[in-house]
This record gives sequence, structure tokens and C-alpha cells, in this order.
Amino acid sequence: MDLPGVKRVGWFIAPGVFPFILSTGIVIMALSLMVTTLRESGGLDRTYLDKLRNVLASNAFWILLAEVGLLLLYIFVLLGRLHFAVATVIYLFSAMFVVRAAAWYTMAVISVAVSVGVTYLFGNLFRIPLP
Repeated sequence: MDLPGVKRVGWFIAPGVFPFILSTGIVIMALSLMVTTLRESGGLDRTYLDKLRNVLASNAFWILLAEVGLLLLYIFVLLGRLHFAVATVIYLFSAMFVVRAAAWYTMAVISVAVSVGVTYLFGNLFRIPLP
């Protein structure tokens, strides 16, 4: 097999194999737990669907969707195009803005301080390359 960084030894020592095995096991266990729970509870009934409809219409659910969307935007768009510190400031400020964490100037100060602190700590002191 011709994988980058794993020429003569084998695919099974690639760095992503162990996390893949762990995540596959977690997904299998989660599905098993979900099926068991649905069987023991008697399946889906009308009250469950009404509760689900209420959850989907709630403000907390839309905040959750916005936060997930911001995280995906940060990972797949911002980190590839902007410097790590700038992308992190934008993400942190936006995430705090969605939940109305504080006044805008407080959120701006926190975002900049955390971003610069993490960038300095990992980039300069620990010598860990950041994206």
C-alpha cells in the first residue's frame, strides 16, 4: 500500500489507525445503546414526537445549531485562510456573541487575550506548530 509516510512498514502503523478504531467502537456502542433504549421504552410514540417538536422549536436548539455552524466555519474556512490567532479571535467573539456572554467590548478583550495567549503558549513556549 502506498500511503504518505508509511512506505515500507504497513498501513496499520499509520497515526490515524488507533483513533479510527476508537471512534468506530464508540459509534458502534452508541448505536447499540440507542437501539436498546428504543426497544425498552416501547419505541417512538406521539408524546415523544411532541417533545421532539418542542425541542426543535426552542431557542436553545437554535443556539446549539449556530454554535455548531460557527465551529465548522472555524475549522473548515477560517483556519485555512487566516492566521491562527486571527481566526481564533473571530471564532471566540462570534461564539460568545451568539450566547450573549457579555458586553461586546468584554467579549473582544477576552477573545484577543485568549487567542494571543494560546498562540504564544503553544507556538513559542511549547514549540507546537499551529494551523
